[in-house]
Amino acid sequence: MELQPIIRNIYVHIPFCRSRCPYCDFFSVKFDKNYPLKSLILKEISMDKEKWDLSNIKNIYFGGGTPSIYNADFYRDILDLIGNNISEVSIEINPEDGKHIDFKALKDAGVTRISLGIQTFQERSLNLLGRNYNKNDIIDTIEKISNDFGNFSYDRLIGIPFDSERVLKEDLDLFLRSKPPHISLYILTLNSTQKNIIKNRPDDNLVARLYKKASEILQDNEYEHYEISNFAKEKKYCNYNIDVWNCKDYIGIGPGAVGTIENKRYFNFSSLKRYEQQLNANELPIEKIEELNEKEQKFENLMLGMRTKWGVNIKKIRKFLNMKKVNKFYKEGYLNIENGNLKLTENGFLFYNSIVTEVGG
Repeated sequence: MELQPIIRNIYVHIPFCRSRCPYCDFFSVKFDKNYPLKSLILKEISMDKEKWDLSNIKNIYFGGGTPSIYNADFYRDILDLIGNNISEVSIEINPEDGKHIDFKALKDAGVTRISLGIQTFQERSLNLLGRNYNKNDIIDTIEKISNDFGNFSYDRLIGIPFDSERVLKEDLDLFLRSKPPHISLYILTLNSTQKNIIKNRPDDNLVARLYKKASEILQDNEYEHYEISNFAKEKKYCNYNIDVWNCKDYIGIGPGAVGTIENKRYFNFSSLKRYEQQLNANELPIEKIEELNEKEQKFENLMLGMRTKWGVNIKKIRKFLNMKKVNKFYKEGYLNIENGNLKLTENGFLFYNSIVTEVGG
């Protein structure tokens, strides 16, 4: 009998948006209410259940796109099919949808955690980012979420148009008023085309200072900086992400979703038509599969593990490391070795990309 991998995590991609933000690189298309997304997702899950043992699923993350386009019944049916031993179900919410979302119904459907994509309270910045809501929409949605959920997170982009220390502090003060258990800070990253569209952005030096200032403010307010972009109180981590950073297997469901099982990464079709055609033909909607070789696996362990405060076990990846570079960054105060784990310091987080690239062989 062939041993099944222990799969604890599922990512479900909801590809629809009412409009596309000019900085977004995820697969998304304009909302089509007639597209049978739920029935197709249910079929994909049913086919995955025939292939894999899904009885150990603990964490599910609904990302997008805009998952908050759909109501609680959509999610209830999906969660009922997956099973009832799930401990964390996260869903991304856009503030503009708060006015019509029944958060109690979402909770009753099985959702346990809300991730609210605020980005900023500054309305002129929101307009340039293509976000279709205002400060009052955010405040109203925050109030509704905090009435029904004890586990929720807010996103703030660093490096938005017109960003400054004053703007950042004003936003974080508003964030902290409702005492969110979790806050994510993401640096706005743009390709050359997007840079021509989104103007009035701060330069890289100011972005670095803003990131450091935001980190200091959150840690002064007793948030644990547990991953480059993520801060939590009372260990209210995103457990789905923790497993991904630890290179645990996860299944990807939905158009454009990606999954990794036993060092094989598969990519679903980023086409609504092809996704539907495959499932209607009783085939999983997989466009391609990449098998990670040993070097790629170890680099991924390094790349993902170093994002976290715990780092990565140095014994597991030592032969793939450039120890000369490791020693250099250690002496410069960007790396530390603690309990056998190689990890970035707070200053090291600022240079994550270059450090990981240099020490990874």
